[in-house]
Amino acid sequence: MNPSLYSPPALIAIGAALGALLRWQLGLRFNPLFAQFAFGTWLANLLGCLLAGIILGLLLVGKPLTQPLQNALTVGFLGSLTTFSALSSEVSDRLLHKDWLHAGLILSLHTICGITATLLAAAAVQRLIRS
Repeated sequence: MNPSLYSPPALIAIGAALGALLRWQLGLRFNPLFAQFAFGTWLANLLGCLLAGIILGLLLVGKPLTQPLQNALTVGFLGSLTTFSALSSEVSDRLLHKDWLHAGLILSLHTICGITATLLAAAAVQRLIRS
């Protein structure tokens, strides 16, 4: 196996490619379900928040990932899976169409669900490891 495949940039790039492909698939499959809400973007962000919570939970119980793996997952995979720019674009589109209700709902759902998912995942990991 080529040692350069294990270099930080290579691991981050591999993680980013996998995250981007998953995000793309989620968008293809779920965004068409609702006209006013990009469900695939929400799922991508929610999944990313859950995974970030798992990584945070491991860190909090003193079982952090190795730095190369953490970089591949957080900077690479989660960095391309989750997307603030898509969220910003979707909310801005609703605002430009004076659709205040959907703009507020989209922003609220992403924020509240994302933070809740991160906290729940971190707490679950802590509880599982400590029990």
